[in-house]
Amino acid sequence: MIKFISLFVLAFGFLTFGQSNDSLLIKQDSLKTDSTTVSVLTDSSSAADSLLIQKVVPDTLVPQHIRPLSEVSTIIDKKTFLYYNYRYTGDLTRTFSLNFIKDFGFVGYPNETFLYGIGNGGISYLEDGVFWNSRLNNRFDLNHINSEDIDSIEIVRSPRGFLYSPVNNPVAVNFITQDFLSPIPYSRIKFYQGPYGEAMVDGKFNAKIFRRWNLSFQLQNRRGDDRYRNTAHSIWQANIKLKYFLSNKFNISAQYSFVSSEVGLNGGLAIDNAEQLAGDVNLTAPVVYPNRIKNVVNHNFGLRFLAKPFGNAKADLTVYYKLAFDSTKNRIDTLRTEFDTDEKTYGAVLRYDQKFGLLSMQVIGTYENSSDSVMNLWAPDSLPAVLLNTYSEVKLYSLSAVAGLNLFGGKVVPAVFYKYTNRTNDFFINYNGLLLNANDKGGFSGVGADVKINLSDSLSFYAGYSIFSKKNQLDFGKSDIKTFEAGGRFISPFLLADIKYFTRSGSNVMPTDAVLNPPVVFGNLSGIGANINLRLWRLLLETNSSYYFNSGNEMLVGVPEYQFVGGLYLTGYYFKNNLNLKAGFVFTLTGWTNTYSETNLGIVSAKPSNKLDLSVAGEIQEVAIVYFIWENLFGYQYFITPFYPMPERSIRFGVSWILFN
Repeated sequence: MIKFISLFVLAFGFLTFGQSNDSLLIKQDSLKTDSTTVSVLTDSSSAADSLLIQKVVPDTLVPQHIRPLSEVSTIIDKKTFLYYNYRYTGDLTRTFSLNFIKDFGFVGYPNETFLYGIGNGGISYLEDGVFWNSRLNNRFDLNHINSEDIDSIEIVRSPRGFLYSPVNNPVAVNFITQDFLSPIPYSRIKFYQGPYGEAMVDGKFNAKIFRRWNLSFQLQNRRGDDRYRNTAHSIWQANIKLKYFLSNKFNISAQYSFVSSEVGLNGGLAIDNAEQLAGDVNLTAPVVYPNRIKNVVNHNFGLRFLAKPFGNAKADLTVYYKLAFDSTKNRIDTLRTEFDTDEKTYGAVLRYDQKFGLLSMQVIGTYENSSDSVMNLWAPDSLPAVLLNTYSEVKLYSLSAVAGLNLFGGKVVPAVFYKYTNRTNDFFINYNGLLLNANDKGGFSGVGADVKINLSDSLSFYAGYSIFSKKNQLDFGKSDIKTFEAGGRFISPFLLADIKYFTRSGSNVMPTDAVLNPPVVFGNLSGIGANINLRLWRLLLETNSSYYFNSGNEMLVGVPEYQFVGGLYLTGYYFKNNLNLKAGFVFTLTGWTNTYSETNLGIVSAKPSNKLDLSVAGEIQEVAIVYFIWENLFGYQYFITPFYPMPERSIRFGVSWILFN
């Protein structure tokens, strides 16, 4: 791996060595708009001769940028996670209070992220406003979004979550990618190294190749060796974007991204539940599936048009085409199994925002056509193979609208919203030559209202309610879901307090991915989350806590009863302002967690656990950031997900470096 990293660094050095290197840091005018970085590049020239000196008016390019979906969303900007020792994109959501990661303990494994108490099949993952979930099972593996291409993360308030995907998921997360115009060619490399061959290397290049053309591309590889049998993984990711500035009011961009992943799905350790609850983990225990391998290949194409047609209007049209292939193969004794899915999706999403005095309006329209084929194969060595093929084609269109008022100078902002989706699904089954088919048509909708009150620049409150229908993909039925959220936020130079309460009622059957999880039924659930940060001199205390509870006698499944993460850091500039440091200890406490186990085919529990980490991150001359983390300082053996042991004491280090600008 060291040789690979060295070659990677040399390759990027070759690409950029001939560039101007008067400064190692890009200097650009930047504004903060809706928590998204906006870059401005100015080209100026002058002409003079002995008879006449003529002043030439500078030609300024002002790029159009992606905007957050909602003005009331929670935004996790890059400054929040820049000094965080994350491994993959899923880790970036940990700073959100109502977040929990069902961690399998093996790097590269498809962990399940829970937000507002709901996980796979209930969260819409979007990139720049485009829905990324699998159209077959409504899930998404966050290992497959490049963490180094993210500018900020938008977590939509739960009453509005259903508005931004074709399937009315209760929760929506929008990853806003980096999109900047650099005055000089920009290149950056990041890598980290950890135990058991764990490593990541990422390279990014951005340059203005012609007067109105900007090109960026990025390549990343993450890999790791076996910690237990069949835990190795390798994930390649690449993306390229070409942007054309027709004018300051109209930009066009074309983008392509690629993912190729191979990971061992070992099913956890073959130990009994009593042994693990006693904390006596046999570190040499065999795994359940020593031969199960999952391969994923994704191709994503997009063409985006950003425009300011007039006044306070903004328009965003994206046409997209996605190809996704997923294959899971396994052998147990004399039985060979294979589960393959092949998905093709094309569509378009149009977003239009307009302000008329006190009134603001947003309309989002989506059209999509997706098809998927699934092959299930069971092949015993001494018996005829059993083959089950399914094929489905889904056509849908949806329209959502939000209307708000800015009252009392923006201090009170009430809004109402509505969405309608029409969906047609043709479904075919071929079971060893026996053909069956089904057809499902219908529409489903949702409505809600919320209000944000800004008492001052430091203090604000939010409350919202919605009721909407969600399609049950297993039985072609639908369920009604009701969501309420309320909270407040206070921010000052010394204190940040952000508190949220939500409650959700109504049940819905989540689809299965046929590999890790069965259908999941979620019902009545409530939760409280709080982010409280306190700064005193150079000391920074950051806390993130949550508490979940169900009504009646329902079992709390998926999320822990409580979770607390607290970090005490030394921060500030040192060595004549050449080093910006954030170093400290991070304590994590997780309560009892009930979760489904594919090993026991039922609900099992993980007992409360805790760990202490040492985290150090320092930015040197605004050019390079050095990372060091000593995880699980006391070597505590624990589980977040039963049968999947979390990493023991380990050290990981890395660096992010802007090169040769």
